Amino acid sequence: MRRATTSDRTKVTLTRQRRGLAALFVVLATLAVPALPSHAVPASRPDRLPDRYVVSRAAGVLPEGIGLGRRGTFFVTSSATGAVYQGRLDRPQMSVFARAGAAGRTSALGVHTDRVGRVFVAGSTALDVYSPSGRLLTHRPAPAGQVGPASLNDLVVTDDAVYVTDFANPVILRAPLLGSRVGVLQPWLDLTPVEPGLPPPYWFLNGIVASADQATLLVSSQGLEALLRVDVSHRRASVVDLGPGSFAADGLELHNRTLYAVLNYDPPAGQGVYIAQLDAGLRRGRVVAAVTDQFAPFDSPTTLARDRWGRILVVNSQLDHPPDSSPYTVTAVREPATNGLTGSAAVGAQEGRVGSGRHP
Repeated sequence: MRRATTSDRTKVTLTRQRRGLAALFVVLATLAVPALPSHAVPASRPDRLPDRYVVSRAAGVLPEGIGLGRRGTFFVTSSATGAVYQGRLDRPQMSVFARAGAAGRTSALGVHTDRVGRVFVAGSTALDVYSPSGRLLTHRPAPAGQVGPASLNDLVVTDDAVYVTDFANPVILRAPLLGSRVGVLQPWLDLTPVEPGLPPPYWFLNGIVASADQATLLVSSQGLEALLRVDVSHRRASVVDLGPGSFAADGLELHNRTLYAVLNYDPPAGQGVYIAQLDAGLRRGRVVAAVTDQFAPFDSPTTLARDRWGRILVVNSQLDHPPDSSPYTVTAVREPATNGLTGSAAVGAQEGRVGSGRHP
């Protein structure tokens, strides 16, 4: 997803106290493993899977979001052109699913599918929905917020609605799902009451995921440097207690009580995937492992997806490179072990926490 830049951060007026977590994450990073060797064979799958997928070899694509589809397919968006790419998990090369500029879209960020295979795309200023064959079904413009025009970032699809984060405004938007129809995209929850002292332009909302029962949403605020928990039925948000420090996540993935997050702004032990175990209510937790760019070939990672074989697919945005730095890729890594730790590693993982983002 879109990330807050250094210049963005200098505008935030709240004082952030950062704790010393580097030692913890050096320990946690040792649990990480490198990218899967080319054509590695997961134990539960007989055929070979690539360790790297090429999104595009064209200059200036800048891949951003990723979402898994049906029958081993997956989708990746381009923040620079608005194109959407489709691939198969057993093939290393992706192809264009929706061309650049389709539906007037010049930037595409979050992408996810629903149970019937429709592809939902957060196109910065509008939500677009495609059939599995690539036909545009719905175009829902996003209304402006209290700061200004919307800048849609990530989305999550539930049984009855699509929830979308707005990078420019501190609001979650919602479009109801009415059978096969996608309703109007409207503001659903203003998050400013969570931290009234944070100016509205600097919340930088990013990744969003839903719990298995769809009663709870988790949302990343890179401006607040925290993970937020949203009670869907009561429309109430609170900060998830992950201990002292910062948790300025970009993309998110949630499997039961395990949260996978990409940290790419001032992370404690390098850019990459940080894994947290949450409690049953998704109100608190602790980081238990990390796969960083010290151990895997990540390149300005933005977001991630976890496939059916437990691999973590990480989008390399290459935002820090010149625009002609192709090819643009997705890296596949094994999930690091988070159980059975012994000795100093166990102590570090049990005591270390990262990021409620709240003031002391």
